[in-house]
Amino acid sequence: MRPLHKVLYFIPMVFGWLVSFAALTFLAIVFADGRGRDREVIPFLIFPAMLPAMIGVGLPMMILMYKAWNSIQDGSPRTTPGVAVLLLFVPLFNLYWMFQAWWGWAQDFNRYARQRNLTVHRAPEGLALTYCILLLLSSIPVLGLPFAMVNQVVLLILAYCCINSINSLIAARSTTVEAEVV
Repeated sequence: MRPLHKVLYFIPMVFGWLVSFAALTFLAIVFADGRGRDREVIPFLIFPAMLPAMIGVGLPMMILMYKAWNSIQDGSPRTTPGVAVLLLFVPLFNLYWMFQAWWGWAQDFNRYARQRNLTVHRAPEGLALTYCILLLLSSIPVLGLPFAMVNQVVLLILAYCCINSINSLIAARSTTVEAEVV
């Protein structure tokens, strides 16, 4: 497995947020200045305006989740990479599964490193749990907006820490393989 490059994960996220922010700003201006039909159509355009952010964040995070679970498959993980990602698309069940996918991965990763006595960056268990809880709270209509905003920052930090953990595991494995060859 090759090391993960943070730029490949963060660029789509930031680009998606910027495009969605620009679209939502435009819609807010039209709503504030518009009359009649202009204002009536705005609520139907909010979802399409958010699509770039959803895709820009969702796709890299699903890829990261797949690679995260793939990095510990020679241990005894609770799931496979494909199942970890696919079950997040099952309605309602995904509210439970996100805890298994993110928080569970962090727990399994740390147990994997401990069992093999590897010197790696620990996976952020508390941060993964916080991400899942904030994601759940952000689904509350109207009240969830502040939680969603905070969760975007937590998401960036979580992705950064997960990539560091995975890359340190890859480096530790290559060091072990080199030591065995010599």
